[in-house]
Amino acid sequence: MLVPSTNTSCEGDWQAVAAQLNAAAGGGRHMTIHGARMYLTNDDMFDDPEGSMLRMNEHIASGAKALSTANVDVVAYGCTTGSFFKGPGWDEEMVATIEREAGVPGIGTSVSNTTVAAAILSTRPLTQPLLPTARCG
Repeated sequence: MLVPSTNTSCEGDWQAVAAQLNAAAGGGRHMTIHGARMYLTNDDMFDDPEGSMLRMNEHIASGAKALSTANVDVVAYGCTTGSFFKGPGWDEEMVATIEREAGVPGIGTSVSNTTVAAAILSTRPLTQPLLPTARCG
């Protein structure tokens, strides 16, 4: 899993999911989660959002290559903003880089999000919000 260095939850969340899946499987293949960090600072995100995403994404190839040394089966890119910010086609370029460097399948959050959104929209008329409206305050 490639994550921004500022992220404090993605790996832990996936470790919890892996533990549940491993327990449910009752033996056999054991899932593990491994992470590589792509350098990013919170200050940089506020001062130069586009530049910070460009600089962070410079670490995709090296992170994927580093993860490949752990003999992973797949590499996930865990930064939704970083996978959407260049617009259509960037997700395919990003996944191609991951797959070339890691030698295994890759997936990005934008691919996952747009696939799910398309599936929801194909089965439900857009006459109501997809999620309930929340009120703050």
